[in-house]
Amino acid sequence: MPGLDLGAAYGVADASLEVGGDFYDAVPGEQGALSLFIGDVCGRGAEAAALTGLARHTLRILLEDGHPPERALARLNHVRPSRSPARGNCLG
Repeated sequence: MPGLDLGAAYGVADASLEVGGDFYDAVPGEQGALSLFIGDVCGRGAEAAALTGLARHTLRILLEDGHPPERALARLNHVRPSRSPARGNCLG
């Protein structure tokens, strides 16, 4: 987006821990809108990392396809794997 600079910094609380589930993104929308989101998948390890990737990319695709943020979040919560010990929450 012209005239907008975004920056991010991510620091882990404990470098000895396995991969976690924090994510964030900025998605340009229609008519100059910008959707910013942060999220966290509860859990650690490969399963949490996989669910993190699924959540982040699903949100991005839905937003890029023109879904309003509240609908994209509702859709993500509807399709997230229910049998997974990793649980996801997202804030938009």
